[in-house]
Amino acid sequence: MPENEQEAPLEIEAGGIDDDWVPEGSIGDFGTEAEDEEEESLETAMKNVKLQKTRDAPPEVRPTITKQPEVIDDFIRNFLVNSGLTETLNAFELEWYEHKAKAEAEGKPDLTFLVPDTYLSNATLHEQVTQLTSEVAQCKQSFEDMKTKHESARNQRDFHKLSHNRVVQEKLRLQKDIKRLQAHNQQMEPMLIELRLKNESVMKERMLIRLERDKLQTKVKNLEEMVSKLEGVQKGVAQTPTTEKKKKAVGAQWPPDDRERAVRGQVMAPTNLSSMTCRTTFKGHSMTVTGVSMHPKKPFVVTSSDDTTWKMWSVPGGELVMSGDEHKDWVSGVAFHPKCTHLATSSGDGTVKVWDFAKAGSSHTFTDHTQEVWDVAWHDHGDFLASCSVDHTTRIWDVTVGKAKQTLRGHVDSVNSVMFQPSTNMLVTASGDKTVSLWDPRTGFCVHTFYGHGNAVNQAVFATKGELLSSVDADGMVYIWDMRTISEVAKESCGPHPANTCVFDRSDGHVLIGSDDSIIYSYNILERKISTLRGHDDAVQSLAFAHDNTYFISASSDGTARYWM
Repeated sequence: MPENEQEAPLEIEAGGIDDDWVPEGSIGDFGTEAEDEEEESLETAMKNVKLQKTRDAPPEVRPTITKQPEVIDDFIRNFLVNSGLTETLNAFELEWYEHKAKAEAEGKPDLTFLVPDTYLSNATLHEQVTQLTSEVAQCKQSFEDMKTKHESARNQRDFHKLSHNRVVQEKLRLQKDIKRLQAHNQQMEPMLIELRLKNESVMKERMLIRLERDKLQTKVKNLEEMVSKLEGVQKGVAQTPTTEKKKKAVGAQWPPDDRERAVRGQVMAPTNLSSMTCRTTFKGHSMTVTGVSMHPKKPFVVTSSDDTTWKMWSVPGGELVMSGDEHKDWVSGVAFHPKCTHLATSSGDGTVKVWDFAKAGSSHTFTDHTQEVWDVAWHDHGDFLASCSVDHTTRIWDVTVGKAKQTLRGHVDSVNSVMFQPSTNMLVTASGDKTVSLWDPRTGFCVHTFYGHGNAVNQAVFATKGELLSSVDADGMVYIWDMRTISEVAKESCGPHPANTCVFDRSDGHVLIGSDDSIIYSYNILERKISTLRGHDDAVQSLAFAHDNTYFISASSDGTARYWM
């Protein structure tokens, strides 16, 4: 029998046997039957009174009493009393107490144990059954949910497995295609190199043939004129005014290529750039100074700026001489006319303006470009003006009639700079498509394209004699090209910051490079050495040497132009 049932307290319910109960026939004091009847009638009256009060009074809130299981001997007593077996009850009492006293005397275990309450046991079992039934139902529901999720996960797994297999197949196919293309590329690469070399050779020969053709045509023309003069033919003299009128009507004509070069025989001494320092700072613009151009003969310099104005300064004093402000957006480039009578400017408003110093205002405004214009350059005769734009084109303007004469198309990105080759009709352009192109504006065709830059080319300029070409790009690389052999002479890095501008000194022995890190780099072409000049506080945007090669001017994003000597 469990210990908890043996140690349970003894409780006797109402109607059980009291401790002072004496069985019938034993010794004790008993009243008469009359006294018992009187007591019963009194008790009945009291019960009736209490019952009446209970009916009238509100119902009492009684605590719930949990019936505890009975001890085995009390259970037997109650059973005998309720059954009216008094003799059996007396015999049980005598024998039970004797047995209990003997067991205590001999130290034997007590036979008393609890009789389980069947109702409570049934209730407990019913509660347990209900709880287990609920848990079983929850388990079934959870199982169904998990089964549904499992089915969904399995379907997704199958779908992703199919997708993965498809991707793997596509990957294998692409790998095969890549290997095949790589093998094909390796086979084609020698052929491409050979074709490129042939193309360059053909282009060189083509350019040389054109130059020889122009020279021969000029010689033939000169010989014809000499023959006409010797024969005394006056027909040419009589037709001269008519010819000039026709030229004025149709616009200016390109000069011959074999004309005498302006700088031929004028070799200047090399510039000692290491001894140059910043002597004067021109502070007149409120924003970035984008361009600078030197007067061909006098000590004047013109600067352009993002503040939509250009200004002319005296050198080295830095006094403001004149300015112009008709552009509606930033002014990107500026160039003096070779005869010093006009000034050309390019702007972010998509226009090119020609300024007449005699009229103190603009004489022409060209609006054919569809996007921002980056740079302008004059032909050395002064009749033609070139401009380049973000719209991928370079346009040639005839300023004698105020119209566009030619449009050069071929670049696939913004054309960032333009410049005529000195004393020739050729011009060079630098583009964001990483190339430098040489053009013949008379035909509108590209004569040669220089490859080698790995990023956008910001500017390309000719040396004073026109025999060398320098170009700089956004990687900080500077390239020197020989125009006589159409080949690369040297290259040097001024990176990692972009190189924005470059210019040759008048001896053609040095190249100045303006960098985005506010430093001016000087590259000695013969010695292959680089030195630095420091003075600006922001990116250097433009450079220009004086005509006598004694000083140069720099323009910067710090809003200043500086005089170096």
